Amino acid sequence: MRRRLQIASAVLALSLASSAYSAEDGEPAASLTFDRVTHDFGTVGQGDRVAAEFSFTNRGEVLLTLSKPTVGCHCQAEIVGTRDVAPGSSGSVRVSCDTSQSAGAQVYTATLHSTEIGRSSVMLTVHGVVRLEVVAEPSQVYLGLVRRGSKHRGVFKLRYGQRSRDRRGPKAVTNGPHLVLTPSPAGKVDLQVAASAPLGPFTQEITVATDNLTVPEIVVSVGGVVVDELPATRW
Repeated sequence: MRRRLQIASAVLALSLASSAYSAEDGEPAASLTFDRVTHDFGTVGQGDRVAAEFSFTNRGEVLLTLSKPTVGCHCQAEIVGTRDVAPGSSGSVRVSCDTSQSAGAQVYTATLHSTEIGRSSVMLTVHGVVRLEVVAEPSQVYLGLVRRGSKHRGVFKLRYGQRSRDRRGPKAVTNGPHLVLTPSPAGKVDLQVAASAPLGPFTQEITVATDNLTVPEIVVSVGGVVVDELPATRW
């Protein structure tokens, strides 16, 4: 029993000595501190530009280097000032969001990366409600495997808000070798894969004129894979 107590005491002493060595002789820790990491923009009209600025300070003891922020859809972010932040220095990240392609409750994010030990990134969030004018549903379409010349009915449609008066239906335009637009009733858009479409994966944007003064255009992204023959179905 006495032997076990001696071993335990020795292990504890070594552990404390190691901790003391790390605290005194290890690399000093950096600390990037933000005054806030979220911003609520309340309720805005669709098409309004939303912006927020997040201030930070390097409260650590070493120089921090920041990388260009990565952002989600319909969002941009930039570092205001230098990317090299000395101890005690401050800066900010400006985040701006485009609300023209979305409506309802929205969350936009930007992630700032740095050389801070133990925490290499910080996520900044901008959220609120966008009042509906007109949106495409869905705004991104994946057709999967498609054959040349195949038709796809009602791929997307426009949804209007209560304040929109003109609802005559979408007038869509696309520029690309893969898709051809065909007329469709009830405000929906039909697509046809071009007979000469190149084989393989594709992504093509469709611009839709909405007849809405606030949001005159909506962009819909359509993707898929063009093949010669569809794979056989197993029963």
